Amino acid sequence: MIPDQIIYRNNAGVQIELNEEFNFRYPLQEFEMNVYHEQSPQSKMQQPGEWPTYSYPRYRAFNLKGSILGTDANGYNDAASDMKEVIQPPYAFYDLRKHGTLFLRFYGDGTVYHMDVQLVTLETPKIANYPSVGDYIINWRGFEPYLRTSSNVVSLRY
Repeated sequence: MIPDQIIYRNNAGVQIELNEEFNFRYPLQEFEMNVYHEQSPQSKMQQPGEWPTYSYPRYRAFNLKGSILGTDANGYNDAASDMKEVIQPPYAFYDLRKHGTLFLRFYGDGTVYHMDVQLVTLETPKIANYPSVGDYIINWRGFEPYLRTSSNVVSLRY
């Protein structure tokens, strides 16, 4: 499920919108939200098998793939540079655990959800012979498994 609106705001307060409605510089092709669970299985001592253990949600990962569009090579370079300047943590914030906040609104749902995230990967490979089009891959990691609403209430909906 691809969100209708994806806004990332870094620690410096600068934001970028992916899959935007009007400007359409960063259309999205793939969007995944995975919640990772933690468990520590324990082997039984005198018989085969494992003891039943607790499993709990640990963190949420966001994996995005999309395109960077420009009208020409200069437009593409400007769009790619704008993306990197916002999504890569500014130098002054390298020592912080939180790189920014991700805001999501899904189709058919008026609620805006948010989560503090840390950048794991940002890739912007160029496509040969296409000076005005390129791809991007972004991986963010949230610190908790749940999204929060604008009133900072934990939501279990997504």
